[in-house]
Amino acid sequence: MKRVFHRLTMKRRGPFIALAMVASIVTVGLVARRAKSEDAFATTCETDLPSVFERCERGHENGSCMFVPEHLGDVCQAGCVMHFCPEQVACAGEDPIWCAPCTDMRGARFWANLDIAQNRCDGKLRVWENEVDEAVYHECYAADVESRCPELAGREWWVGFRGEMGR
Repeated sequence: MKRVFHRLTMKRRGPFIALAMVASIVTVGLVARRAKSEDAFATTCETDLPSVFERCERGHENGSCMFVPEHLGDVCQAGCVMHFCPEQVACAGEDPIWCAPCTDMRGARFWANLDIAQNRCDGKLRVWENEVDEAVYHECYAADVESRCPELAGREWWVGFRGEMGR
């Protein structure tokens, strides 16, 4: 009886082992593809910064600034570029967009922090797979932004931001 059970167990394990092997190969492939993609984006920052600016323009399909009101388009674009290419657009001189503190909604750092928080919360909560409660997402988002800019903690920055966005 033990031998029959062992053979049945092994027969059942076979597909699971195969599935686990396929899953690990796919995972390694995806990680390698993602790393390759990030390397390509870093290269774009170094060699073709104007294309990054173009992808970050207000209204660009599937871009960070797709639905941003016109009066916030330039600063959103600056934040998007700062998010992807921070070394290329660091504060130099006294340009108010690039040099503004993280608390200033008219500065790139504020908007870059929003982009980073969105990416992190999307990944953490796996929004592409799950229905995520708006309150849970907001809690993740606000906490991440405030961890990058502690000066915003305890302030009503979210209300001001939503007002500027027309929501």
